[in-house]
Amino acid sequence: MAHGATDIAKPQSEKVIAMLKRHGMTVQWKETPGGHSWSNWRDYLRDFAPLLFRSVQP
Repeated sequence: MAHGATDIAKPQSEKVIAMLKRHGMTVQWKETPGGHSWSNWRDYLRDFAPLLFRSVQP
């Protein structure tokens, strides 16, 4: 998960992160400068998309 420091979705993101951690899940997240903008989304997608296709070892 990721959100900008001034993102309108930041409070909800923080709630989801906290809930996932309460349920014992490992969460990767980062906060970047800026808000809810295409430039942030583009950077997040660039970082996240390769994770969808990596091989998971048992």
